[in-house]
Parts: sequence; C-alpha cells; structure tokens
Amino acid sequence: MYLTGLSMPNAGIVINSILLPILVYLCYAYQSKKYGPIDFRIYALFFLTFPPTLWLRIQYTECMYGLLLVGTSWFLLKNRIYIASLCAFLLCLSRPTGILCVMVLAPFYFFNECRQTNRIGLIEGRFERWVPPVTNTMMLLTAGGAGLSLFMIYLYYLTGDSLAFSHIQIGWDRKFHIPGYWMLYQIQKKSHINWVISAVLDMLVIYMGFRKKLYVEATTLLVTFMFAFSSSLMSIHRIIMANPFFFMIVYACVIDMSKTARNVFIWLFFIILMGITVFWSYGTKILY
Repeated sequence: MYLTGLSMPNAGIVINSILLPILVYLCYAYQSKKYGPIDFRIYALFFLTFPPTLWLRIQYTECMYGLLLVGTSWFLLKNRIYIASLCAFLLCLSRPTGILCVMVLAPFYFFNECRQTNRIGLIEGRFERWVPPVTNTMMLLTAGGAGLSLFMIYLYYLTGDSLAFSHIQIGWDRKFHIPGYWMLYQIQKKSHINWVISAVLDMLVIYMGFRKKLYVEATTLLVTFMFAFSSSLMSIHRIIMANPFFFMIVYACVIDMSKTARNVFIWLFFIILMGITVFWSYGTKILY
C-alpha cells in the first residue's frame, strides 16, 4: 500500500491478482502429483470459474493463505521439510488458524513417512528409524508455533493485546457452543439462511472428500470447519469454500462425471461467479 500509493482494498486486489496464477499452478501440480495426471487447461478453467474463487481475487488474505497452505502440503509431499517448515511458519504468521492446518498436516506427514520408508520398527526395537520422521514433524510443528507466536508479538506491539484476534471475535458475538447450536439458532431466528445453506454444502463437500479418499484435504477442512461451526456461522462460506482444498474435492467429484455434465458445471460456475461478483460490487452483505 505504501509502495504503490494504492488504497488498502486496491492493493489487496493487485496482490491477489499476482498470487492467483501461482496458486492455480501449485494446486494443479499438487493434485496431479498426489492423485494422478490432470489436464492443466481443464483444471485451470474449473479453478478460475469456481464461484468461491471470488474471495481469492478481492481484498481478503485468502489467496495468500491458500498459497501458503498448498505450498506447505506440496513441499511435504516432496519431503522438502525445510521449505515446508518455512511455509508453515508463514502460514501461521499470516493467520492464527494456520496452526490448525499445521497440526493436521504434521501427523499425516509423520505416518506417511513411516509407511513409505517402512520405518515403523518399534516391534523390532529399531528406535533409530523413528528419528527422521519424528524430528521432521517436530520441526514443522515448531515452525508453525513460531509463526503464531510472532503474529501474537506483532499484535501486542500494534494494539497492546497479543490475543486481539481472539478478543475481536468475541466482539463479533462469536462464542463456542456444541456443534450445531448456531445452525439451529439461525434457523429459529430465520436469519442468515445463506450461512445455514453454506454450512450444509460445506459438510457435504467434506464428506465427499473422505469418499474420494482425499483424506489430508478433507481432514484439514473438517478441523477448520468444526472450529468455525462451533463459534458462529458468520463468514463460514468464505472460511471453508475459499480454501483451495475445498476446490480440490469439488474438482475430484466433477471430473469423474461425463463430459456433458462437466461442461454444464463450468457454465453454471461461471454464471454464479458473475452473479456474486455483481453482488459484491454493489456491497451486498450476502457474501460476508
């Protein structure tokens, strides 16, 4: 903002415009390496017409957050633990909820390493085989924790309250209740039904993620969803649907359909994206 002279919203849009193509390619590389070959042209077309990518284009931090999340997962997949730890550090530095993602990715990485290299030798007494996966996993968790700590130090310097990100949520009437409480609350009040519909769609997609065996992605979304779902339904559509893992699950479901069905979904996604873009430009509250 200070370098370009742009306003904060416009600076955010410019930054996201630069980061979005990188995120598209990184998601493509990650999903094709982990789950099989993918046609990049179709993948990019699906990604760029997917309605929730609106939040990756406008002045939110979703694009940067998603890039760091997929970057952490990508480098863990390639066993580049130092770069993955750096991404985890930046992920938690960018947003406190990043630590939830790191806490999900770390055990998946640990057990995957043990399985792939046949290091589970506890019965044979070969404890030394546990050293690399344990130390790498602890490095990843430590990096995430350091990022969160630095974020809290920054908040203390800026506001005098290192837990300001938590206290402002209370100011927005976010309070923890048993899962489902806030959904029933909104239904009874007959208000913000769009939040309720979004939460139902989120649960359906997460379920399909497990059905499609996208366990890392579905579990990451599930943990994030449960924390958001238990405190409020406010912005749950942005928190979950703007996560790149959400798109990966939807893509895995749609790509298995016939070519005609895929084309229908592309046009449907495009029309919805144009519609909500118009709503956003007029300042409608339905997207918040």
